Amino acid sequence: MFDRGKFSTGKISLMILFGGLVVFTVVMTTVVQLAAGYRAEQKLLYDTTLELNQSTAYKTAAMMDSLLRSMRATLRYGANEVAHHWGSDAEIQDRLDLLHNGGGGMFNSILVANEHNVVRGIAPISVGIGGKYLYSATLDNVQRLRKPYFSEPYMSATGRLIVMMSEPIFGANGEYLGVFVGTVYLHEANVFSEMFGKELLYESGTYTYIVDRNGKLVFHPAATRLGDDVSANPVVRDLMEGRHGRLRAVNTLGVEFLAGYAHAGENGWGVVTQTPLESVERELRGHTWNRLAYILPACILLLVLAIYLARRIAAPFVYLSDIAGRLSRGERVSESMLIGRWYREADALSESLRLAIRSMQQHNDQLTSEAMTDPLTALPNRRAMNVVLDRKLESGEPFALMVMDIDRFKSINDTYGHAVGDDVLRFLAKVAQTTLRPADSCFRYGGEEFVLLLDSVDAKAALLAAERLLRTLERTDGPVGQPITVSIGVAVYPAAGTTADALFEAADEAMYRAKQEGRNRTALAKRRG
Repeated sequence: MFDRGKFSTGKISLMILFGGLVVFTVVMTTVVQLAAGYRAEQKLLYDTTLELNQSTAYKTAAMMDSLLRSMRATLRYGANEVAHHWGSDAEIQDRLDLLHNGGGGMFNSILVANEHNVVRGIAPISVGIGGKYLYSATLDNVQRLRKPYFSEPYMSATGRLIVMMSEPIFGANGEYLGVFVGTVYLHEANVFSEMFGKELLYESGTYTYIVDRNGKLVFHPAATRLGDDVSANPVVRDLMEGRHGRLRAVNTLGVEFLAGYAHAGENGWGVVTQTPLESVERELRGHTWNRLAYILPACILLLVLAIYLARRIAAPFVYLSDIAGRLSRGERVSESMLIGRWYREADALSESLRLAIRSMQQHNDQLTSEAMTDPLTALPNRRAMNVVLDRKLESGEPFALMVMDIDRFKSINDTYGHAVGDDVLRFLAKVAQTTLRPADSCFRYGGEEFVLLLDSVDAKAALLAAERLLRTLERTDGPVGQPITVSIGVAVYPAAGTTADALFEAADEAMYRAKQEGRNRTALAKRRG
């Protein structure tokens, strides 16, 4: 007979079990929600801050490029004007005064020196070196180059940290006369501080600074830091190595920042916009406390209600019902979620559901594998290709899509029969797989058409890969006793398209162009626009 005492000894009462389980569930759910919300919002804030900072850096770099082009145009105009009046120091000085006063404050000073470094004129005249020989290694270098020049920051003869731009001066017959020089005093009010100083410091602690090609500060909200070498900063190192983008990094003062950075193409300087990580975390903590204050009353009310309901509801059966519901919606459920119960009915039900889940998921895995694989070539099929292609498009990384079609495949089927045609398809699949890199993928798209996806390649590399496949097929006898040829259309993301449909259309068009041009060749899809 059934002995109730045997199964009840040492067991927790169902009422206590229900209440304790509900309390634990509500508390843990609240904690998990807060933790998950914190992590999700943290990632969102980090990503948003990095994106905004990168956008600001790009815009600032574009502004700087425009400014530098204007400064260069001013110098070029001044050099031409001075060349026409080279015989008169007074005329030269008049032109300098006019350009300095009407040049929009682009340069703190401008001067003209002959080929022997003797100053013919300078504005403002208060600088006081007119008519003097100006010794400067930088100026010597400019005289020697005899072409437009943009210097790195250096200490001038007047004891100022400056940046110098220059234009050579040539006479009417092309003879070299001297140099027209514009200088920017970095430690004084200048065109950079005027343009950027009021715009690049924000309440959030975000600020922008500018470095030269050697990693020295050219503009910074803290003027005392101008001229500092910050090349140890990983962001600045990226700029010095020609890269741009966004990065979480620690600066030379040991402060962690979220930085976006870009190049000014006119002179190779780098622009960095960064936000202290602590300010982002402070904002995040404020949001979390606000969220907690908002949900805490609801959690307390829910807890009281749940404890009341727990007296009347068997929590394990609710849990198992939830698992069954998830299964009915097609969600994947792990067997480990079905833990053993310490009373017989719930434990027996859990075990039955566990066996059912195991059988169902094994069957689903088999069906999924079959649905994603081409039975003839054993290659991933079109459905699998769509999954991989969507993932690549979401990542935004460059890749190439190649559409490959067997030349005169109908003739092969008509001449040798469909069995040999199938052998040709399997042969081509094998050759393509052995020719591609391990990271690349080959798919059976349908009929005699295959699709290849190549990771991290540009147009040149993609065409080389396609040509390598063509040459391999040319050197290999196929199932019909002679080489099989194909035509390949190559489309590179994002140049040829930014959606799956656009890339396929571009690659298809290129493949048909390859066939029209004689088959057994590759063709590159045209760039958009």
